[in-house]
Amino acid sequence: MHHIVSPRGGHAHTETDQVVIASSGSFKMELCDGRESRVFEMNDAKRGLFIPKMIFINIFDFSADAVCMVLADTHYNISKSIRSWEEYLNVVKKNLT
Repeated sequence: MHHIVSPRGGHAHTETDQVVIASSGSFKMELCDGRESRVFEMNDAKRGLFIPKMIFINIFDFSADAVCMVLADTHYNISKSIRSWEEYLNVVKKNLT
């Protein structure tokens, strides 16, 4: 992704593990497992952030020169992602019981 002007993410992949790298500029990533959240400042092209499947992702605060590179272990398939926070919490709750 490049020339990003609004927040991205707002989903969790059900079958895809990813590594995200800020290959230029900076942005922030909020990751949540349904219980805990953590925000990461992405601003070093030599470091990537591993995101396992079933982690809810929000990406925001993009610098004007931000380029977000995503390496994934599957092909993109929208039907294999959860695109609502409420649905995500319901799925996580079911998997914990």
